[in-house]
Amino acid sequence: MNLKEKELQGILRVSNTLHPQSNVVLPLNPFSPYDGIILTNGEEIGCEYKFRQKYSSFYLRVSLNNLLLLEQKKYNSLLELKNRFDKLYYITETNDNKIFVFDLEKTNFIKDRIDCPKSTLWDRTYIKKDVYYIDTKDCISIIH
Repeated sequence: MNLKEKELQGILRVSNTLHPQSNVVLPLNPFSPYDGIILTNGEEIGCEYKFRQKYSSFYLRVSLNNLLLLEQKKYNSLLELKNRFDKLYYITETNDNKIFVFDLEKTNFIKDRIDCPKSTLWDRTYIKKDVYYIDTKDCISIIH
């Protein structure tokens, strides 16, 4: 299963759990800042799904403190869509197969600037990125 299929599976799990009578639509533009749309009862919910294939020691340390990571650039591009959708979900899967779902407009963030991999699949160089830490206590749902 490739990464896009895993993202779709995650969005489907969230959709079926939180909104049982819903459909999922994928964006037409492959460079879209969201991965899918949950259509339910006339509502459109934009979803960004993060699935980490590998966990570096840094990501494990962050997750052990019940924090998750969201790049500020990704968050800003998602929030630009808030007039397009009724809700915006950020969905992230941890290494223990829990899926955390956050309503982006109601989540508290801790801002930081850290060294992040430039590109996780092709490159081993690091660049400074503005990020937000999200506390798992702020999630609207945990799906096992």
